[in-house]
Amino acid sequence: MSKEANEVPLFKNLKQEIRQLCGVAAIRGIIEDLIVVLEEDTPEIRDHVLKTIEKRYPPNEANKNNKVTFEVTEKIVPEAVYTATKIKILNIDGVAAFSKLPDKLEVGMQVFLFKDTPEIWMKVLTTIGDEIPPEKIKFIESRKSSVRCCSFCGKERREVLELFDKNDTPPRICDQCIDLYAQIVSEARAKDKSE
Repeated sequence: MSKEANEVPLFKNLKQEIRQLCGVAAIRGIIEDLIVVLEEDTPEIRDHVLKTIEKRYPPNEANKNNKVTFEVTEKIVPEAVYTATKIKILNIDGVAAFSKLPDKLEVGMQVFLFKDTPEIWMKVLTTIGDEIPPEKIKFIESRKSSVRCCSFCGKERREVLELFDKNDTPPRICDQCIDLYAQIVSEARAKDKSE
């Protein structure tokens, strides 16, 4: 078996092993130019990653030019950035809804589209700019343009008790989001009164 054939599973195993290290958010690239995305940038985490790589690929003449780049990502998108971005995105023609990913541990956004086209993707990505990394944005095409969903959480009409809109057009808000935002406003008002 050739050396190249052996390296593919070895590299896949290495990527999985690095991804499981504490503080590592993602890993991408090839062994010659590896990018490790960290949730937290500490010398200990960097050292642990480099030692893990050296264990699988001991330093030698063949891999002396291999490069490891570290990037740092935030664990969460700040709420103010998310809200401002949502308002801009909902004004793009073809966008049905916009929400955070349902998994609280995963950073990112999902954009529901009436029609899944590269032109709409580019408008969304350009509007978002550098605030949210493009690899953290998931585009989802609504099954039909008539699918009605909440512009805030992305849930479809069949998943909620009520869905409110103006003149049957987005933006729409479901009863669950109204309850949630009413609770947030109530808590904020109570906090203001106590201060």
